[in-house]
Amino acid sequence: MTPLPKSDSAPDIGPAVRFFRLTGLRPSALALPVGLALGVAAFEGTSIALLVPLAKGLMSLDFSSARTLAPSAQIVRLLESWRPLTNSDLFAVIVVSIFFAAVAKNILQYGSSLALAREVHPDRLDAPRGH
Repeated sequence: MTPLPKSDSAPDIGPAVRFFRLTGLRPSALALPVGLALGVAAFEGTSIALLVPLAKGLMSLDFSSARTLAPSAQIVRLLESWRPLTNSDLFAVIVVSIFFAAVAKNILQYGSSLALAREVHPDRLDAPRGH
């Protein structure tokens, strides 16, 4: 196998450097919005992954698959340490988990948008309203 030429092995960061110089942004200013966006992706993935045991349970009217499919398995194990869960309890756990994952995703998405907007237009966010 032939190695790649040196110019193709490393990414060209020239456009990124020009972007930051042109806009006046610091690369570190994007750390918070990017970190929050990663959290958004994680909660979105969690809510989508929780739809699998929900769909399986609705089709078979048996939510015991929630005990074996991730990420619902961790949630069920935690709750079953307190008391055994019935079939309807498992349904409620899945639905409530999907709801909380969606709410957390939206909160992080809003925070990411605010953090990015504060970096791009700091004077517009701090101005009093209605004056």
